[in-house]
Amino acid sequence: MRIERKKVVITGASSGIGRSLLHEFSGRQLQIVAAGRDKARLGDAVESARTSQTEILPFVGDLALQEGVDALFA
Repeated sequence: MRIERKKVVITGASSGIGRSLLHEFSGRQLQIVAAGRDKARLGDAVESARTSQTEILPFVGDLALQEGVDALFA
């Protein structure tokens, strides 16, 4: 499946599997929303994954809470 020119939301993007997915998708022509709870760790993850082909938009919030989900998709 081709995913170029699509939008992707990655939760838990500041560490573990989420961070790995962020790096995996960063070389493709995508717009990525990288979500995480820790602003500093998320910022580090986004900066280390940033490429000229990919737009990465960081979102700091707790998606285990309804207000976090609402804010992400507002």
